[in-house]
Formats: sequence, C-alpha cells, structure tokens
Amino acid sequence: MAVECAVIAGIFLLMSVIFWRRHRIQWVWATLPLMLVPLSYFVTISVISHLMDVDVNVLAVVVVLIAAVGISCVWLGFVSNGFKSKKTRVSYITIANLFNIALALILSVNVLQHAPENITQLV
Repeated sequence: MAVECAVIAGIFLLMSVIFWRRHRIQWVWATLPLMLVPLSYFVTISVISHLMDVDVNVLAVVVVLIAAVGISCVWLGFVSNGFKSKKTRVSYITIANLFNIALALILSVNVLQHAPENITQLV
C-alpha cells in the first residue's frame, strides 16, 4: 500500500503544480491537505522503516494516520475560509474530510490485518 499512497500523493502534488502554474494559488492550498494522509503513510512505511532501518510498531502507524487526519482536517478548515460561497465551503470540507477519513481507515485496517511482528514486511 505504500506504493499506492506514493502515487496518490504524487497525483495531488501534480494537481497542485498545475494549479500553481495557472495562478490558482487558493486551489494549490486547497489541494495540499489531501496529500497529507497518503504521504504520512508512505513516509512512515517506506522511508522510516525501510531506508532508515527503524522498527516501526503497528500501533505507531495507526497513530500517525490519525494525527495526519486531524492535521488535515484543521488545515482544510483554514483553507475553506478563502471560499466565498458557503455551499462551496461546506461541500469542500465534507468531501475532502470524507476522503481523508476513508483513506486512513482503509490503511489502518490494512496495517492491522497484516500486522507482522515487524512493519517492514508490509511493503
């Protein structure tokens, strides 16, 4: 799942670059929080456990995902204040938070179902 999360984060990063090049700075900031959950999973699993050879506890991965969802929700709230329409603000917050929560839930269930003694066996 680490590779899939890297791809998801990469897609959101490319969207942010496209918005930046089109001078849609508000949409850049609106897209970046969606990258936080997949990027945190990728960094925890691939970078910390594989590249740095650190044994990561399964519970630590779940806590990182919960923290990423929390930070992303707050970030989304701040970004949504830039939208003029209340309908746009509410739909953006709802859809983006549902995406982050659903992704974190899927990743957490995957980590807990395939909980090896050592997290480096997940990739």
